[in-house]
Amino acid sequence: MGLFNAWLLIGYSWGAPQGMVRLVEDRFNVQEKVDLEWVYTVGEGGFLPGDELKLHDPHFHGMRWSKWGDVSPWPENCSAQSTNQQASWGLVSARVQRDEVWLDDHSLGVERSNCTADNQRCTADIHLEAATSVFLMGDESLLPGDEIHVFMGDSSGCVERCEEAEEGDCSYCDDCGFEMPDRAFPAIAWPADECLVDEECSALEAVELEVSAASEVRSLHVVGPSQHLVGEPLRVKVALMDEWGNAVASALRTLTFDVGDAKATMNTGPVHTMSPTDEGWHDFSLTIYEPGVYRFEVDAGGETRGRSNPIEVVAEEPDYQILWGDIHVHHGYTWTDTDGFSQDINHLYARDVVGLDIVAESIKADGVEIDGDILWEELKTNCSETTVDGDYLVLLAFEWMGQVVADAKGQETEGHHNVYYDTCDAPFGTHDIEVVDSLTGPLGLWTWLESVEELTGARAVTVPHAMRFTGHNYEVSRPGLQTLAEIYSEWGDSSVQETDTDESSGSTEEMLRHGLKLGWIGASDNHDGWMGNPHSEKNKKSGLGAFLAPTLTRSSVFEAMRERQTYATTGHRPIMHVWMEDGEGQVNQGREYLAQEPEFAWRVHGTNELRSVTVWTVVMDEASGQQVLVEHSPTNAALDHTGSISIGWDGLTPMAVWLEVVQDDLEKSWSSPIWITADCERLDDGALDPLGLCEPVIADTGEDDTADSDTDTIPPPGAGPGVRCGCDNDSSVAVIFPLLGWLSLRRRRAA
Repeated sequence: MGLFNAWLLIGYSWGAPQGMVRLVEDRFNVQEKVDLEWVYTVGEGGFLPGDELKLHDPHFHGMRWSKWGDVSPWPENCSAQSTNQQASWGLVSARVQRDEVWLDDHSLGVERSNCTADNQRCTADIHLEAATSVFLMGDESLLPGDEIHVFMGDSSGCVERCEEAEEGDCSYCDDCGFEMPDRAFPAIAWPADECLVDEECSALEAVELEVSAASEVRSLHVVGPSQHLVGEPLRVKVALMDEWGNAVASALRTLTFDVGDAKATMNTGPVHTMSPTDEGWHDFSLTIYEPGVYRFEVDAGGETRGRSNPIEVVAEEPDYQILWGDIHVHHGYTWTDTDGFSQDINHLYARDVVGLDIVAESIKADGVEIDGDILWEELKTNCSETTVDGDYLVLLAFEWMGQVVADAKGQETEGHHNVYYDTCDAPFGTHDIEVVDSLTGPLGLWTWLESVEELTGARAVTVPHAMRFTGHNYEVSRPGLQTLAEIYSEWGDSSVQETDTDESSGSTEEMLRHGLKLGWIGASDNHDGWMGNPHSEKNKKSGLGAFLAPTLTRSSVFEAMRERQTYATTGHRPIMHVWMEDGEGQVNQGREYLAQEPEFAWRVHGTNELRSVTVWTVVMDEASGQQVLVEHSPTNAALDHTGSISIGWDGLTPMAVWLEVVQDDLEKSWSSPIWITADCERLDDGALDPLGLCEPVIADTGEDDTADSDTDTIPPPGAGPGVRCGCDNDSSVAVIFPLLGWLSLRRRRAA
């Protein structure tokens, strides 16, 4: 062994101090390949053959950073930087340094837990933990003070070794850096363990690195509330963004707010010079004194200009507010600031940078995410503690992926469905097929959620999404639980087939033809965590959902989701008022009603000039597709459009009618459908009867119906509110599935 190595072993027995770790550089910019150098200084006990360092890949709310970049011990696996949210590969290597001199005679082994040596292949699965192991090879130990340098991304080292080997063309090394994410993150903790011979592994103090926004401002994001009262102060939020949607804190531009011809008072100065403490965003405050629709412009130092979404200023409190949300986002990042407070980057971005009202991080149901049960507890805390009534609402949500279940059972998938609760204290869903193995049936997702409500009181709604890509089952439905469908996200437009030759199914057109009555919503479905990022893009750019609710509270928004009071956009924030007029009655989008002479009406205020305003209809059966009822092409650069059209209904056939608006900038929006019917039995499933077309059934009491009575007539069991005379009503009641022990609804605790 040698005298020195024996001395080192004695040092171990005395409990020698750990080594120290640092980063040569700890600040980087988004979307660049870098040589990230992690340094371990050997402690007093030395570093013996058999000792090991283990660098764990950082986690981002259930995934690891391989989403953006991964590494391999073999330079042949290096790949060019990606620009479409796909990971590129870099090279990981390690060397020993003593007194600033490289000791290449001390060989270090490097292994990746997600790579196999026999075929030099690696996997970048974002939901599998991975680590880099570095160990000393040979018989020579390292001395206290020696340094082990681990290069996470080693393009320069690759070039050096390539040139020494006289390989000729070394250009492949240009791709061997580690790819930084396209999202800016502060204080990314990089944990590592020191695993010494005959001792338990012990955690080293984690180093932190920071990823900053690009320095160039590519857009000015300007948003205000879609509706506001005359004479009440309102905020207009301005964010300086790079091309990936990061707020550029380093851009110290002077912002100038232009009120145009609005009769208004600025409550803050109309001019604001940005400072680093603004972190790339600023709120202007103003009060408007006349009703109308306003769009305000902001100039950023004469280099960039932005225009707000339309803001409808009204004299009286409206029946509903138009609230904006992104409730389908995965992952994110949480860190502890210098004051010891936990900070969730998702909410800091959604609330402060892009000014959303309603958000949800939809974690994949148990069995997919890294430490999903622990993350669920954090999301429950965020739901209750980050929500502020009237200002910002966080929903508790998870995604049940039918594909995971289908793979386990060897059957066709029933699609992906987001589940949203009306509370912050509800159980985490699962992909365990012994608990949930389908959408319906004894082990169905809907059955499970009904049992959750029975046991805990927590109500839920489910929302399918990306049906063309993730699968669907339009043969089953569960009114009350199944109320919305995601018509648009970064997966693209699910309203119709994308092309004439596209044979893939799963569109909302197909859904309607199967008789499903679901409202529509938009979202991002991005996997970077930042809700409402206008520059996030995968197949398509990110979308948003509009919620029509009287107040920004959990109960009010949840009821809007249950009642299909929503509309969808491709990420912009137009105002869409859509309703059906019928005699003295008026029915809002998302509702079904008993019709007589329906007339479809709308009032639209766009964020850009309107290219087309189209009224679509579909007959609720499988034989017919959706048809254009009328299409308007506004002229003279119109930002606004108002219209109405008689449906020309035959008085019998159930139909769905909705509005689609396309702008010159190709942004698109869809109202939720309005369903018209002549079937009074639809009242049992929530249809409205504003015209009183369904006569009440008078119960036969066995007494003379000419006798005076102060008692209200009571319809027979099974008769809904106002069912027409002569209806043959089924008085059977729905079977309530018992809550079985195997449902495993006990709450999990964080480890």
